[in-house]
Amino acid sequence: MPESPAPPVQRLAILFLAAAGVAALAISLFLVFGDTQEATVGPSTYSRSAIGHDALLEILQKSGVDAAASRGASVQKLRHGGLLVLAEPDFDDGGKAALQRLLLAQHVLLILPKWEGSADDTKRGWLGLAAPKPLALAQTTLDDAKLDATVLRPDNPPKFDFNRIGPPAHLEAPQQVMRAPTLEPLLAGPDGMLIGRRIVAGRELFVLSDPDIIANHGLAAGNAALAVALIDRARHGGPVIFDETIHGFSTVPTGALRLLYARPFLAATLNALLACALLIWAGAARFGTVLKRPAALRPGKLALIDNITGLLLDAGQQADLLRRYVMLTIDDAAVRLHAPDLAGSEARAAWLARAQSQRGMARDAATIAAAARTAAIAGRRDRTQQFAVAEDAYLWKQEILHGSTGTGTGRKRDPRGNPQGGGGPG
Repeated sequence: MPESPAPPVQRLAILFLAAAGVAALAISLFLVFGDTQEATVGPSTYSRSAIGHDALLEILQKSGVDAAASRGASVQKLRHGGLLVLAEPDFDDGGKAALQRLLLAQHVLLILPKWEGSADDTKRGWLGLAAPKPLALAQTTLDDAKLDATVLRPDNPPKFDFNRIGPPAHLEAPQQVMRAPTLEPLLAGPDGMLIGRRIVAGRELFVLSDPDIIANHGLAAGNAALAVALIDRARHGGPVIFDETIHGFSTVPTGALRLLYARPFLAATLNALLACALLIWAGAARFGTVLKRPAALRPGKLALIDNITGLLLDAGQQADLLRRYVMLTIDDAAVRLHAPDLAGSEARAAWLARAQSQRGMARDAATIAAAARTAAIAGRRDRTQQFAVAEDAYLWKQEILHGSTGTGTGRKRDPRGNPQGGGGPG
């Protein structure tokens, strides 16, 4: 029977499941492989705005320096000779201790904060408005670093006539310098120091007072050579790690439950919720029509005969069945003809031969019996011959009991007989 089309409810459910699966896969791929970093315009290596540090990181990487941004365990990533860059720390009230722990690294470049800005509403990642931070924030960073220094923003552009770094600095107002008697000047002038260094207990600390040297807009203004020279001077052959925890970035969210909705773990959470929803739906109620289990056996005698025949054929018993069928057919015909009780098969065969001769029959019982033995010897290799012998035995019985069978000759069979030769008078 042809399969009936699925009912509308079942088709809609299947379409919904397929759509949900495709959507879950798309969301998972986006959350895992997509841009998981939100657009920022602040002073960090994730920012491409004018006051960001993305360009310096890219310049270092393209020049062959092992440089990277870090969201945690920054000191452990330095290895031997590495430089930890703390560019414009932006801590809350609890960030003082964190900054002091980072300053314990072997080689550190501390860059004082200067700018703050707001994002442009029309262009993602662009700076809409920038303004200098209060000078007190830069001073607080120096105090947290336990440096005896003062931050200044002179009214007139400062001149830097002492330069041990190499390339000159190109700064625009407002410039930010410092006066630090405890720091060794590396780039300084009469109005203050731009870059200083201090070595205490084998730890080397570089301090850059004005972040415009390494900011994106400052690099475009001609400070790229100075920024790279400062990095090369501060590091000792190791990697350059820009710590981003000082800007609030962190790899692992605070609190275990926040992992459930933090990237990239959000993809696994959404898939788990979808799987639970489908499980509840599947257990609550089925959809579609009930599938009927097919019957083990078809009803009726013909189906039973077909099944038995198939089992016998599979077992390879057709040769024995043919011999028994021919023998029983001849015996049944003899009984119906009221053959005398003769001793031995040869006497019975002779009696049947005379009966066949009297009726003018073309088929002979002895010939059929011999053909049955020959077909049985052929075994399973020639089923066509076996069926032909069985048919000859059946037609011989009909003919000797009721006259001509009409099979193949156009003559009618005696209406008194049944397919097996019964029903008529013997």
